[in-house]
Amino acid sequence: MRYKKLSICSYIFISSFVAIESYGQVEVINNPEKERLQDQLESPLSFELVQIFGSDFPDDSAVLSGVNSINGVKTDSSGNLYILDYGAKMLVKLSPNGEVLWKMDKRGRGPGDIETPLGIAVNDEMIVIANIYGTRLDVISTEGDYLESISTEEIHGYGMVLKGFLDNRYLVMVDGIRGKAGYRIVVLDALKSFKLVSDFHSEVDNDISIPEDETLVSSATITGDKIVVGGVWSYSYLYFDMFGNLEKKINREFSRYMKPGIYESGSGNHITFYGEAQGLYSVGGTYLLGYINWSTTIDDTDKLAKQHYNRNFQKLGLNTVLDLFSENGELLYTLENESIIPEIGMLMHSDQEGYLYTAVNRPYTMIKKYKIHFVE
Repeated sequence: MRYKKLSICSYIFISSFVAIESYGQVEVINNPEKERLQDQLESPLSFELVQIFGSDFPDDSAVLSGVNSINGVKTDSSGNLYILDYGAKMLVKLSPNGEVLWKMDKRGRGPGDIETPLGIAVNDEMIVIANIYGTRLDVISTEGDYLESISTEEIHGYGMVLKGFLDNRYLVMVDGIRGKAGYRIVVLDALKSFKLVSDFHSEVDNDISIPEDETLVSSATITGDKIVVGGVWSYSYLYFDMFGNLEKKINREFSRYMKPGIYESGSGNHITFYGEAQGLYSVGGTYLLGYINWSTTIDDTDKLAKQHYNRNFQKLGLNTVLDLFSENGELLYTLENESIIPEIGMLMHSDQEGYLYTAVNRPYTMIKKYKIHFVE
């Protein structure tokens, strides 16, 4: 191991590929495009299917409407699974073996009704739904009983997505920032009448110029005790604490990364986005999993944005790169898929034991539970 000290930062090279830097209180991990294990003939990364949740019969007690409509997958400490389906206007609880324990699917705006839900949070004491476009937080018992509702008017909650609990206590809600790339993040204390704890911006790429009435976001996940935001102009992940302090940044070289396409006209604007850093999810106890989409057919994203604005659509070749990182953020291995969704499904959630949950549409819409295996 060798060290190189500079006046503004220090570098620690843990191998010939990955560099860890420290800028003040912010740790920066720079990863290469290709890792040392990448040339192995047999992949050291595998996914063991543990359980399937879902139904292929329309008369069963719970039927999921589609991957793109599932906007909340969570588990509790007992391994029960909670799925929020925007399309079906349904919240369903399943046991660890897939049995439907209860469901809520009454549409409307009354107590216990569901309409345009934007995410859920689950701990062993309660379930919280961001209901009616995030304007109302509905609190439900883990047995499916409606308890109370809290208005989000004071935090301007319209359009805010509920990402989950931080430390099983603090609710994290996110929304785009007009004219900026990144999120507005709000943290509420569920044990103190949902009192506001913090309200901050995670502007991930300050050098991007986008129309003032547009937003540009990638992903936001709760990873451990941090809020992790994916980059939109570069392949990166930023770690924030609950008060908005940036603590770590993971960079990943990726020559095929595509910047968002932006088209501005006098009568309207359009943004195309074909290169999103999604994740990170804690898997296997000691690893992180993330992914990015990239196109094999796009040369000029700004030109494509103009075409889409004019309703001139074309078939695009979209691939996915699935990346496994160490717990600290060092790139370990990469899998490529010739699809917009990884072969294992759309990444949705990871539980306290490190199992990964994904969503797939075929042969019917289901949630898959995987155990991750990696041989270093």
